[in-house]
Amino acid sequence: MDSVQILVPEEKMEATVWFYTDGLGLKEEKGADGTRAFDIAGEQRVELVPLRGPLLRTSTKVRFHVHGIAECLRYLISSGHLPRAVASEPWNRPGEMDITDPAGNVITLLDADRSFPRAKI
Repeated sequence: MDSVQILVPEEKMEATVWFYTDGLGLKEEKGADGTRAFDIAGEQRVELVPLRGPLLRTSTKVRFHVHGIAECLRYLISSGHLPRAVASEPWNRPGEMDITDPAGNVITLLDADRSFPRAKI
């Protein structure tokens, strides 16, 4: 199983966990060391690792396939997980939307319902 670790400032951990559980619908597992983990379809594991101090930079490369990306974004905005300004941002790549979690990590949502053209062989 692939695993991705995401650094989260300690003071933003609860808001970030709420984002992943309520906003993205993932089930949380608490680690003894303060780490919070989420298994995704038994194929990937995302671990939120507490960080003392601010997140100075991020190189996070997390991509989630979601069914009904527009509905997902509406829910994230209406439930307070994302600011309303996100709804008016232009989509630079069809079927993809970059958002940030409360810790400032960039996450790409991919529309799982969109069919992409196949490459010719």
